[in-house]
This record gives sequence, structure tokens and C-alpha cells, in this order.
Amino acid sequence: MKHISLIAAFALLAFSTNAQVLFEENFNGCAIPTDWTLETTTGDSAWTFGDNAAGTPAGSVNGTCMAYFHDDDYGDGTSALIIDLNSPVWDLSALDTAELHFDYMFQTLGASFSVALWNGANWDTVWTVNANPACTGVFFPGCTAEHVTINISNYLNADFQAKFIYNDANDWDWYVALDNVNIYTPPTDDAVAQTGVSPVDGCGMSATETVSFTVYNNGQNDITDLDCGYSLNGGAAIIETFSTTIPSAGFETITFTIPVDLSIAGTYVIEAWVTLVGDPDATNDTVAYSIESIPVISGLPYFEDFESGNGGWLAEMAGTTGIWELGDPEGNNIDTAYSGTNAWVSNLNDLNYPNGMLSYLYSPCMDLSGLVIDPILGFSIIFDSEFNYDATWVEVSNDAGVTFSLVGNVGEGTNWYTNDEFFNAAIDQAFSGPSTDTSWVQSQHILNGTAGSSSVIIRFVFASDGSVNGFEGSAIDDIEIFEQ
Repeated sequence: MKHISLIAAFALLAFSTNAQVLFEENFNGCAIPTDWTLETTTGDSAWTFGDNAAGTPAGSVNGTCMAYFHDDDYGDGTSALIIDLNSPVWDLSALDTAELHFDYMFQTLGASFSVALWNGANWDTVWTVNANPACTGVFFPGCTAEHVTINISNYLNADFQAKFIYNDANDWDWYVALDNVNIYTPPTDDAVAQTGVSPVDGCGMSATETVSFTVYNNGQNDITDLDCGYSLNGGAAIIETFSTTIPSAGFETITFTIPVDLSIAGTYVIEAWVTLVGDPDATNDTVAYSIESIPVISGLPYFEDFESGNGGWLAEMAGTTGIWELGDPEGNNIDTAYSGTNAWVSNLNDLNYPNGMLSYLYSPCMDLSGLVIDPILGFSIIFDSEFNYDATWVEVSNDAGVTFSLVGNVGEGTNWYTNDEFFNAAIDQAFSGPSTDTSWVQSQHILNGTAGSSSVIIRFVFASDGSVNGFEGSAIDDIEIFEQ
């Protein structure tokens, strides 16, 4: 078996205390790379290489070629598959520590995607995914690649090899995609500002909100002392010193003693950073995150027609494309607001909404703590979407947006939901297809379980799958909440 030695790898890389990428494959040659091998354990197919431009649906991990298997394209009735993609053999015996990194996308009905490592005598399965990750219910256009880091320090032998295994569980399944594989040695000292922890979006936030973020030790040495700082909206820096112990590959939540004032409703940006003596990599020392201090509306009835602006309603792009937009609709069927000029529209200026869209439209916080009977939500809606695949629905939260639940079912309320049988796994019950004569309708439903809550948020959801689109989407106008 052919070996690739670390001597050659180090000859290509200047030695420093920083990390070393010893081996990297991005599959941009659009064919099986040199020294990689294919192995079919079961079935008659194999991994393929390319950009999936002709796939149904099309797309790739990061816009370039990749290694992938598009099970959905093979159709029903094909044989069971277990297919392996084997890396080259690498002599890693001179290393003390190393990591295997890769990006992947995976959508499944029952298949699995695994990684096995050669221990010098046998294959050990060290990682497996057999459930949909972040892109449930959509295909390549709406998915964001997942990144995986596997510590391979126990496998640093002279015949190191990685095996990427797709098993479709004898089922007509969806797909797996692999890209950006590398073997990496961590630096001696490296503190990484990983994720903002607090504050988080909230209703009626205070003038004394706590700031915290996580620090990851990407180095080989323990971290014991470090300086951390933060700023709000680019303002003055707050810097504090922390004494702690973060082991290699460990995390620590850093909490500042000086709070921030988020009492005025609006969007805020916090930048948090870490400074560690001997850390050679400044590119991963800072994390920025945004917080929405959500206005609170008290007292009913409530009515908003958006003629004076967004009224505190905010849109979020939860997929990779498409977002609710406020303005004057300019489609063929959705060409006007229900009243006045403005409405929220899934695509304001284009005739067709994009494939792989997932977008949320959030209300302000509603203080319904004075109610003992659940109120009624009403709104005007027009919709033109692919029936059984793309749709609009309503969700409600009683905890300021931490968790949401579906509002209503088909057959309830007034003009509520048109379908409860979807081929898109992300959708349960919703408005789908064309509204009556593709015209505006007035819908109402009780907001069950909201009476007595001070932190109610409503959101409208629009979702489309990854293919077949000649439709304009949905528009929402004249939203009201009133007592029964």
C-alpha cells in the first residue's frame, strides 16, 4: 500500500508554533483524487465527484466540486448500498497529536454516514450521523454544511487511513456530500473566541444585561490566565482579566462583571475577544453576535397595517436564500397589499420565490398577562405556492421566542390552513397552493395557551423545498389581536 510520509508534508509547510495542515483535499479536481480509492461493500454504485450541477436538486457543499452520492437521483427499486471512500495512507507516527477535519451535508430517511479510522490492525468507527442535521426538509440549496472535528491522537500510526462510509439502509434515500478534508495539528497556544452566550434576544430587556461568551482551547497547552474584552455597537472596550483552567480541546464560558444597557428596543451588536500570551493566531480571537431587544406591546385590541413602517415586526433568513420583505408587492398574482401600500411578502420584487427558502417573520412581544381567556389572531393573507411542498404557517411562543408551537389545525378557525399532507418533512399543516382565486382572504384563529403570558411572540413561517418552482409565495397584511 502506498504511503505518503510526513517528511514530504513538512517540506511544503514552513514550521512555526502555529497550526499545521498536513494534508488537505477539497475535491476541486472534480474527479477522484490521486491515492484516494473507492470501495463498494454492497450494491453496484460508488461515490461520485463533481459540482452536482445536473442533480435534482442541484447544488454543492460550498459552490465547487465535492465527493458525494445523490441517492435520490437513483430512484426507487435500486439495490441496497454500502459505499466507501478511502483516503490515502499517511504515516503519522511522528506526531503527538492531530485532528481530522471535514465538511459534510446529509439528508436522510434512514441512511447513515460514518467515519472509520485504521488503528494499525483494524478499522474503528469513530463518528456516525444517522439523522438529519441542520437542514431538515430541504436539499442542497437550503442547507448549510456541517463541520466536524475528530481527535485522531490515538490513531497516529505509520499506516493511518480514514474511510468515509455511506449506508443507505436498503432504502431509496436522499444524499451525502463530503468536502474540505484535512489532517491538522493544533498549535501550542491558541485561544478561540467561539460563541456569544448572553445576552440573547428578549422582551423588554434591562439596563443591566450580563455579557458572556465561550472560549475554546485550540492549543496543546492548558490555558490558565487570559484577558477578555467586549464592546457594544463599536463603543468603548470593557476589558477584564480571568484566571481559569481550560484544558486542550476544552471550553469555558467567560462572564463579565460589567453589564450592558439594552433597555431601548433595537438591534445591538456585541464583539467579544480573548487575548492569550503566546497565541500566534489573531484571526480567531474575536466573535461578534447580535441581540434584538424586542419592544413590548401591552393592551388589546392590537392592529398593524405597516403603512408607517415595520411596526416592530422583523424578518429572519433561516435558510440560505430568501427572506420576508416589507413593501409594495410587484408580482403578477401578488401585486398589491390588502390595504394601503405595504405588506410583508415572501418575495417582494421577483415573480417566483427561491428554492430552499426558510424565513421567519417575528412580531413584537405581546404582554397578555392581564387576560384569562385566550385572544384571537387575525390577518389577511394571499398565497401562491407549490401544493404539498411549499407553504406558509403560523407559530406562537410564550417564552419570548425560545420555543415555538404551531397555531391551529386544518378545519379550525376561519379560513385556516388548506393542507395537512406534505411531502416536505419540515411542514405539518399550513396554507399551501393558491388562495381562493389567488386573492386575499381573512384568517382567524384563537391563540391557544397565551392568556396570562407576558412574553408572547407570533411568527409567520414560509418554507420551500429544493426543486420545482413557478410560484410567487405569500403576503401578510393587517394583523390584529383582540379579545374573544
